[in-house]
Amino acid sequence: MLNESKLRLILGEAIKELRTRNKLSQESLSERIGIAHNSLTKIETGRTFTTAKVLANLCNVFNVEPYVLFSKKVRYNSEEEVQYIEEINRLLPGFNAEKLEEIYNIILALKK
Repeated sequence: MLNESKLRLILGEAIKELRTRNKLSQESLSERIGIAHNSLTKIETGRTFTTAKVLANLCNVFNVEPYVLFSKKVRYNSEEEVQYIEEINRLLPGFNAEKLEEIYNIILALKK
């Protein structure tokens, strides 16, 4: 069952995951979203919640929808990953079915 404490923990873990994946320190992120460093620490550890303004700032910094901040497992691509995905999607239509199958098999092998 979801309660206030668990919700705070889910939010805090998601923020920390996004922050570390983006190679941001707590100091840097707290400055970018307009809160004190110790406030971010409390949010990330689930000791406190935050305001709608800070949630909006977090969404803007990480370029995510609000629901991502409340997901147990954050599914997020960094800006660099998004650029690669977009470029791959741009290039794929130029390949025939045989080449697409080769690309598919390469991707499957890399995922193992």
